[in-house]
Amino acid sequence: IDNMNALKLVYYLSNDKLFVNSESILSLRIYDLAGRVISENSISTGNNIIDVLNLSKKHVILSFESEEGQITSKKILIP
Repeated sequence: IDNMNALKLVYYLSNDKLFVNSESILSLRIYDLAGRVISENSISTGNNIIDVLNLSKKHVILSFESEEGQITSKKILIP
């Protein structure tokens, strides 16, 4: 579980799913380590579930962006 305070969101991974709880509407881009966008998702207020099965056993960068343009990124390993 990671709490990204700047954007008031919490996320965690479980069973090939990325669970995101956000207090605001966000966009989520998932990048590979070469900087290529491999997934784009809209995050609504509240609980969100994103399937990451196709990203298993990869290091990726989660990049969350608010409607105001604030960006917070985190490198993770998807088990």
